[in-house]
Amino acid sequence: MIETYDNMARSRIYSSLFSRRVVSEVLKGQYTSIDKICNFFEDNKEQRTYYEYLSYLYHFMMRYYRCEYVFKNEVINKILLRHFTNQDTISFSEFHVDQSIADLVMFNGISRAYEIKTDYDSDKRLIHQLTDYNKLFDKCYLVTSSDGYKKYAKELPDNIGIITFEHKGNSLVHHIVKEAELSDVIDIPTLMRSIRAVEYKSIVKDLYGSLPVVSEFDMFEECEKLLANADNRKVRASFMRVIKQRKTNTQSLKQFDHCFRQLGVATNMTLNEYNSFINNLSIPIKI
Repeated sequence: MIETYDNMARSRIYSSLFSRRVVSEVLKGQYTSIDKICNFFEDNKEQRTYYEYLSYLYHFMMRYYRCEYVFKNEVINKILLRHFTNQDTISFSEFHVDQSIADLVMFNGISRAYEIKTDYDSDKRLIHQLTDYNKLFDKCYLVTSSDGYKKYAKELPDNIGIITFEHKGNSLVHHIVKEAELSDVIDIPTLMRSIRAVEYKSIVKDLYGSLPVVSEFDMFEECEKLLANADNRKVRASFMRVIKQRKTNTQSLKQFDHCFRQLGVATNMTLNEYNSFINNLSIPIKI
């Protein structure tokens, strides 16, 4: 074992294994990335599978390096799967909102955006990001540590909810410090720049019966004008409808191991792909 790496430094390196790249490798039956880190840090690899090793690393990270992956994963575990488990709920990771990217979003009867700020993140764009999310989502939350809450609380807009996580025992415990205020008005320019062309066209057809008779070059501008003149409540309802047509694995997430749920959301793994992923991890580590 390399003694010069402290627990945080080790955890930063471990976190690289919870990525799309490693999922792709494992699904192909390749373990290069995991083997490299395991061989570098671990002395005793006997009687341990790749699955057991990644599970160990996740819990190590929970204790020593609560990075963005850990926060996202615990929001899914503690909030999405405990409180929003009906058939209408869908979730996405890294959702584009105009010039910002929301870390995690959920849609059921209400749309929710979660911005995660770990103790290692910069707050440089935080207010700009939350301002963007407020233009599109019904409720917006800042997710941070108990120490981070103290750092951000005074500068947050009044309607932003605050959720904190703290390490207790072998797990992370969440607290809803402040519930988000509901806003049901959608900013049309933000909507147009946050969804796909096929989606805003679908909203226009839903509200007006057909698309404007213009060239594709002018379609964006004309659709934006039509939606700006429509009943905002109807636009919001149609936005929710088209988003729910996106492919998602939300309803399968409870069957995923608690360590890998954010990987499942980020890669949109099917249940068959997840089972292959776990089967491929269930072999002994190469010594």
